Amino acid sequence: MLSFLLALAPAALAADMHDLSPTHELPEGTVAYTAGALVRLRADFAADAPVVRRLAAGTRVRVVEQVGDRVEITVGGARGFIARELLSTMGRTVDLDGDGVEERVVVALDAQGRSVAWLREGAQVQQLLLFPYADPYLGDWDLVPADTAGVPLLRVGLGQDACGAFPTSWLSFQDGTFREALGVVEIGDGGYSTTYDVRFDAPGQVSIHAEEREDGDILSASDRVCALTGGVYSCG
Repeated sequence: MLSFLLALAPAALAADMHDLSPTHELPEGTVAYTAGALVRLRADFAADAPVVRRLAAGTRVRVVEQVGDRVEITVGGARGFIARELLSTMGRTVDLDGDGVEERVVVALDAQGRSVAWLREGAQVQQLLLFPYADPYLGDWDLVPADTAGVPLLRVGLGQDACGAFPTSWLSFQDGTFREALGVVEIGDGGYSTTYDVRFDAPGQVSIHAEEREDGDILSASDRVCALTGGVYSCG
């Protein structure tokens, strides 16, 4: 897995942002997605209430009401309660392996405040750690098509976390394996930053230009060219 640690002054966040914080309240009518391998739908607010149904990762639900850390939802004609930390608004369907069958992908924070992605295709569920540090709280994404990247990639960008980091991952799903094909972490620190430009030059090839700056002056610049192998970019 390729991973860069790059610093970047905070950039404009995309308009379609999702608040990933488990303390963010979900209003009535919100569409959300289960963020767990097998989430328990319970009969009432109590954490030990009887289980009505077990929901696979990425199940689409609709919020009825949130009270504290419990959320009442409806799903497939059933009604019940789920812990708020097991729901995310950042879910979508996308065909990442090009087989004509769409997968469901959900991005959320786990109990340790790490950003994770869940992918479900049929009965298969995989979890991928995107960023292991403290509390990224906003997310946005878009699809990079196969004719641009070589394989379909889902770009997942996260807003500034508690430490000033802006992680971005490009996710692939090839040969039944969910992977981070490419990852960058941008960090701004006062007058110091390292900016980068990621360009898909041709299917299966990406170039990355980085500039390190302090108080507006360029300290260094570098270029790398990376090739796609097995759903992951390698810079040789």
